[in-house]
Amino acid sequence: MLLTAIQLVPWVVFMNSAYVVGRGQTPGDHLDLPSLVTMISPWALGTVNPYGDIYWYLPDNLVESMSYIGAASLVLVVSAVAMARRGRAALPQAAWLFLVISTAVWLVLIYGGGFPLKVAQSLPFLFSDNFVGRSRCILGFLLAALAAVGLDLLLRRRAAAREDGPDAADAAARRRRRWGLAWVALVWGSVAAAGLFVFQDARRQAYLVDKLSGGGSPRLDKLTNEFGLAG
Repeated sequence: MLLTAIQLVPWVVFMNSAYVVGRGQTPGDHLDLPSLVTMISPWALGTVNPYGDIYWYLPDNLVESMSYIGAASLVLVVSAVAMARRGRAALPQAAWLFLVISTAVWLVLIYGGGFPLKVAQSLPFLFSDNFVGRSRCILGFLLAALAAVGLDLLLRRRAAAREDGPDAADAAARRRRRWGLAWVALVWGSVAAAGLFVFQDARRQAYLVDKLSGGGSPRLDKLTNEFGLAG
């Protein structure tokens, strides 16, 4: 705590007189949803290679938009959220809940903006004068933690299945299992729906840029090919 104070107090004092003219932020200053496709396909929206096929075309630059964590990590993250009861039991009290809620909040702030971001920007210093997209480092840390939790839970479940053999649970356990399966279906269904929405939004963005450039549909084709959906 003392070390934190030693670091934060001078920073707060400095920010009271720091030159931040022109860096004011609005609720609309956030990353576009299509940039989320870079979570599993980093070059789906182009690169910054001047000799490449497609140049990055979203409004915010690639450095501040790239959100890559990999498909395997994303599966582990969703697994950690889906196995809620096991996650709460395996982690210290409220740790699972903290990770899930914090991740959801940062996702909304970084990619959704709107009223939640407006509230955050009413706080001094941090959000009012800095682009929220740079908070991907915090989001990445939370996602990495959830991925680790997901991997641990999957390994524990596999080990438990080997030891216990066929499940001969009582009625209460069967009810818990049904509720657990319903939660798993809800989580994976929500992620699938959100992913489809983001992908369609990315397709719309690619189509609009292609239309403005008047040179066929190279961006839309690249996006489709990156996800193996070419006709």
